[in-house]
Amino acid sequence: HIGPSDANRAISYLMVYGCIQLISDVIATLPVQTMHGRDVVDNPLWVERPEPLDRVDFISALIVSLLTEGNAFIAVGRDSRGRTATVDPLDPRRVDVKLVGPMNEPEFYIDNKPYPGEILMIRGVMRPGSIRGISPIELARQTIGIGLGGQEQAVQFFRQGAVTPGVIHSKSDLSIDQARE
Repeated sequence: HIGPSDANRAISYLMVYGCIQLISDVIATLPVQTMHGRDVVDNPLWVERPEPLDRVDFISALIVSLLTEGNAFIAVGRDSRGRTATVDPLDPRRVDVKLVGPMNEPEFYIDNKPYPGEILMIRGVMRPGSIRGISPIELARQTIGIGLGGQEQAVQFFRQGAVTPGVIHSKSDLSIDQARE
């Protein structure tokens, strides 16, 4: 059985890991174009060379967060002119969001401590009225749990020398050929 926030265990299932790796690698290596209206413009520096990761690792981290937790969070650093200077993906399991004030503004917490800086939140599929996206791992927990159970059973089988424990009895005497059959 896979619990709602047990993405690490789910990723240990080779099928889940392979799908996440394939999807995140393909999306992260696609070309990126910035549009202004209908015109293609030069990508901002933070898109071409996000700090502290390179563009492929940055996008891959965001996609993995969306595929496992249903949400991606980015700590945004600004320069003295207020322009985006750094974009750092955060572990979505460490981030909590609460709506506060009359305008329901999001307030972010990291490890249960208010975060003083700017955080950009990207949500996956959402239920109406929810502030966070739905974890695909949570939605598929039963199927993933079956796969993990099968994987664990196969490991146990091969640990035992690939021999199924048990004895077959017959009411009559059998020849060697009949027993093999």
